[in-house]
Amino acid sequence: MDPSAGTRLAAWIHRRAEGEPVAYILGRRGFWGLDFEVTPDVLVPRPDTETLVEAALPLVADEASVLDVGTGCGNVVLALASERPRAQFTATDIDPACIALCRRNAARLGLAVTTRIADGLDGLDGPFDVVVGNPPYVDDADARLGQGDLRFEPRRALVGGPNGGLDVIARLIRKAPDRLATGGWLCLEHGDEQGDEVASLFEDRGFVDIRGHMDLANRPRVTVGRWHGGTS
Repeated sequence: MDPSAGTRLAAWIHRRAEGEPVAYILGRRGFWGLDFEVTPDVLVPRPDTETLVEAALPLVADEASVLDVGTGCGNVVLALASERPRAQFTATDIDPACIALCRRNAARLGLAVTTRIADGLDGLDGPFDVVVGNPPYVDDADARLGQGDLRFEPRRALVGGPNGGLDVIARLIRKAPDRLATGGWLCLEHGDEQGDEVASLFEDRGFVDIRGHMDLANRPRVTVGRWHGGTS
């Protein structure tokens, strides 16, 4: 073994022993059969989030307009783009570093996506046929934030507020109808104990055809709803 390779491997082992996610150490993570560059600026893509892609994909027509809110490294929007190359995709994030990373991943994968720096749905025009998002949904006081891989991931991408972690999700549900086309769909990932509450938020806002999707462990992970096109 080349001495420099041995030194690098030893450093990687030390970082992993300290609990740092492997994706940050290697700078790569697989998702939906695609290889993504990953940095500590973004959440590590997880298999459970493929549930969001699976739930949204049947709702994305060939030439649909799709918005991914809080795109991170771009794993969700680029996974969808790989399956629907004729659709129009827009990805937003509040962090310029995330947008830059999404652009690099899109260029390397040869997939087309428009990127915007934006806070949630603010400042966007629309209308969009499908809005997807994996927003922060962990409660501010959740003890798990100080455990395992979560210690290394960006807090702003994890913490969804003090009210059971639902503040960001509730804001997206409230504002989404102003950005959705009539009959458009909102698809959101959430915590595995938040399914009923999220479905209630969809219903209270006037969404119809609300349904939940289970993750790989058969836990509620994604809720989708259709905007009927009434008064928002």
